[in-house]
Amino acid sequence: MVRLLLICFYIAACGADLPYLKKRTYTYSIYVAGEQCGFSRFRIADTVAAKRTALAVTETVYVKNASMEVSSRTTVVYSLSGAPLYYSGKSRFTVAADSAMNGFYQVSIAFIDSGANVEVLKDGKPFRKMGVPLQHGPFHVIEGNHLGQFALAVFFTNDLLVSSVERQVFHVGSYKTISLELRMVRYAELKTNTRLVPCRRVDYFLGGKEAGTLWISEAGMLLRDEERNGGVVIDLED
Repeated sequence: MVRLLLICFYIAACGADLPYLKKRTYTYSIYVAGEQCGFSRFRIADTVAAKRTALAVTETVYVKNASMEVSSRTTVVYSLSGAPLYYSGKSRFTVAADSAMNGFYQVSIAFIDSGANVEVLKDGKPFRKMGVPLQHGPFHVIEGNHLGQFALAVFFTNDLLVSSVERQVFHVGSYKTISLELRMVRYAELKTNTRLVPCRRVDYFLGGKEAGTLWISEAGMLLRDEERNGGVVIDLED
């Protein structure tokens, strides 16, 4: 029997290094009902933004099932504390149930102290241009199926974790801030293809709604996301 313990762990607050090596490619495999339907692949590299050292996360996503096909390539530039500075992305959507969503999208977002400036092109034509006030930071960036973005949001959120913590995140797609809450952290072991990994099991909530369970290594690496919606399981490949 696995003994479940509430724990307190401080990651960014203690100055811990990112658990993801720079210039190494990480791949998350996406499964629905046990069948693989896509992947999220990302890598982190140093860059410079506003004359300061920053992190650039480049990510490629592909998902295909009976209801949709999505391909995407994005880059997010972060400060060393995990705050987003700039986002750029290109995505192609084919959605069976909503043909109005189909098309090729180009998105650029500049994050400033008071908000986010968003510009979206669809099939090469202006589609949306807006400023979004951001008054409840600190915040991070998340986007559907982009596990690299989500893994960093979880890592940087964990710095204040005791039994639970809540942060605001900026959701690319809806272009709104929503809450990301982590609760009930427990020790456990996750069986991968090659080994048993000591980890922390964390229930997470998005916008106040229960979203799933995360398996996080002792170093802060996201190993698995078991989502409540549709039997989705996402695993980091060994």
